[in-house]
Amino acid sequence: MGKLLGACVGVQMALLFESVGESTGRRFDLLLGRRTYDMWSAFWPKAPSSPMAEGLNAATKYVATHRPESLEWGPCEWLGPDIVAGIRRIEIR
Repeated sequence: MGKLLGACVGVQMALLFESVGESTGRRFDLLLGRRTYDMWSAFWPKAPSSPMAEGLNAATKYVATHRPESLEWGPCEWLGPDIVAGIRRIEIR
């Protein structure tokens, strides 16, 4: 199971890198769950300067979490207690 999960994460990261690479120079936002936000916030703010690091650090992060007071890697926005309503809110912007 661990190897399969690792392969899935690897494929997802490759797709993310490809997408971010295509977006270089264009603004984008991210919709993240709390675990992904925590993993990325531990790495990307301190990552060496690159188009990807700059893009991810500048992107608004919309985060699904029960602990909004601890969102420090900004710009970020809590989706609120009703995640579906939070996603709908950002979709209409």
